[in-house]
Amino acid sequence: MKYCLKRVVVSCLLYGYRSMKYSKKCLIFIVFTLLMFSLFIKDGMCIDIILYNGKIITADKDFSIAEAIAIKGDRIEKVGLGSEILPLAHPHTRKIDLNGKTVLPGLIDAHLHPIKASTSELFEEIPDVQTLQELLDYIESQTKVKEQGNWIIHPQFFPTRMIEMRQPIKEELDKIAPDHPVFLNASYAGMINSCALNLCGINKDTEHRGILKDFETGEPTGIIRASAFPLIKKYMPTHEISYEQELDALEKMLKRYNRVGFTSITDGAQNPAGMRKYLDLWSSERLPVRVCVNIRAPRYESRYQFTAELKQLGFYSRFGNEMVRIGPLKVHIDGGILTGTAYLRQPWGLKAKEIYGIEDPEYRGILNMKREQLFDIVSIANELGWKMTAHVTGGGGVDMLLDAYENANKIEPIKNKRFSIIHGNFYTKEAIERCSKLGVIADFQPAWFYKDADAMKYILGNERIKTFL
Repeated sequence: MKYCLKRVVVSCLLYGYRSMKYSKKCLIFIVFTLLMFSLFIKDGMCIDIILYNGKIITADKDFSIAEAIAIKGDRIEKVGLGSEILPLAHPHTRKIDLNGKTVLPGLIDAHLHPIKASTSELFEEIPDVQTLQELLDYIESQTKVKEQGNWIIHPQFFPTRMIEMRQPIKEELDKIAPDHPVFLNASYAGMINSCALNLCGINKDTEHRGILKDFETGEPTGIIRASAFPLIKKYMPTHEISYEQELDALEKMLKRYNRVGFTSITDGAQNPAGMRKYLDLWSSERLPVRVCVNIRAPRYESRYQFTAELKQLGFYSRFGNEMVRIGPLKVHIDGGILTGTAYLRQPWGLKAKEIYGIEDPEYRGILNMKREQLFDIVSIANELGWKMTAHVTGGGGVDMLLDAYENANKIEPIKNKRFSIIHGNFYTKEAIERCSKLGVIADFQPAWFYKDADAMKYILGNERIKTFL
């Protein structure tokens, strides 16, 4: 296409230069030439690439399979039989014989965290453990290569995915790592050993809602919630890398997605600084996927403060270009099912103590904000041109978010704004009907069901598992 356009423009300029004294004649020629060129383009000519002799999966309503595909610029111009597509070629069209191979549409992953993932193994490989013994063996091996007092950290440890389906107890960690602080990070909760507790000054006198304690002794059990992570992270090592190193790591991660067929992704949650990384890759022609970025909502202290900070962002949903675009504003309502911190409709039950170390029989999970705060955040965002989404995993959290969406809808309709619920692992029939009425998208990941349904059935029972997605 660039070749065709270049020839037309050059021809027009040359003719115009030679015919300046015949300006009217020159103008007529240029207009006629550009008109013919537009018809040339409209008819699908100036094709850049043709893939033929293959199986082209169209994913149209009939799921038809074509033989060839014509590409012009960054758009698919036409699919069909080879006899229909090959005649569209011009001398500079690149033709690729697929020899019967299959071409798929680019895949889209609706929920990833590429920036965090891209640097997660720059300094240490994350161990893939399936049993508690494998975990304990890994920790013990680390005590032999790390000096006493150095942290041993597993950044992605989820107890419900162990074959034993339980958290290691503090005493098990103490036995193999008495002189090394240990942290098993499960995103919304975690586990630390006695060495870590002592190093961070956490004991029975520490008052914090994120520190779980034994009901009888009052001593910390080692289980901590995400709200208590700041108490330990200030004692943990940090690794400094340059901004360019971060960009390099991100580019490599995104190219890994390309290799398995992904051409578009959604970054689950970023601040403006994270958004800038994608824009910098794009501006330097290093961005290999299209990116939709969910933006973390500013902290909420008051309606006035939240409104002011949201306006100061200077952008809103759908801002951007074809490669990098702003998605919804995102809040975190609860925790997660893997750590027993999802906010359920009923208490977690007796099995929660066995799996998560939760002793309160009325415990339903955690909420990161009050109902009134959520209502304000959603209504303000809606009025300022944002679509909304939220991390919420428990059914009680899903219901509260739908309440907030219904409240905002009374002020300004949300029906066609593609508000969504991220994860939302528990949907009743009523919740599904409310989503349908409001036009709310259930942005859930089937992997949760594949990986965690057995654990949830064991913990919650046969009846409640019926609403699990």
